[in-house]
Formats: sequence, C-alpha cells, structure tokens
Amino acid sequence: MVTAVSGCGSQHATPTTPQPTPPIVNATARQVARAMMQDRFFATYDGTTLRVRGRVSTVRTRGHDTIITLRTGVPAKVLCDVGYRRVSVHPGATVVVESVDPQGDVSRESVGVVISDCGIRSK
Repeated sequence: MVTAVSGCGSQHATPTTPQPTPPIVNATARQVARAMMQDRFFATYDGTTLRVRGRVSTVRTRGHDTIITLRTGVPAKVLCDVGYRRVSVHPGATVVVESVDPQGDVSRESVGVVISDCGIRSK
C-alpha cells in the first residue's frame, strides 16, 4: 500500500514585494473639474496620489461628515468629504485636499467631482 501525503513541507512565509509608491500629482480644482467634465479624469489621475489646490467656497456638515466645496470657475465644483474629522477651514481660505486613491475615492456627481475620504494638507 502506498500512501501519498500532500501539503506537507516548509511553512516559511513567502516574502512580499514592496509596492511602488504612486506618483504625486498636483492640480488645481479647475483642472480636476475640467478633466471630469471632459471624461478624462480617471485616465489622467488613476494610479496617483492626487493633491488638489483650491479656494474654499463652502464648508457644510451632512450628517456626521464635513464637506468642503472648492471654487473652480467652471460649472463643475470639487467637493471634498473629510468624513467625521473636524477641520478648521473657512470660506475664502486656500487649501490642498488629497486623495490617495482617485480610482476608488472619486466619483462624478451632478455638482461635479466628489472626493470621498479625502484629507486636508497644509499649503
């Protein structure tokens, strides 16, 4: 009688390959809004860490989330949902908002570009 045992052997962990850091792309709120309006947002910003500089037009609370709207000078606006985090920005201030995953965090809405789970960076 021959018995075969499979699955036995070394239980060493397979080393993981470090993932490359995505390139950081700086853009204005106007550039981001125009890219979305022209259907080239994801082709332009996918695979990057996107930093968007703009002037705050409104800061609103929706439920537990804080939504910051950036002026763009075009019909589409850029909205940054910082979630439950408290931010100390006010209308008229210039800020830089960041998305580390534009493909997953950004959507097109009727008002323009909505970045969920975005962060506020110091200028």
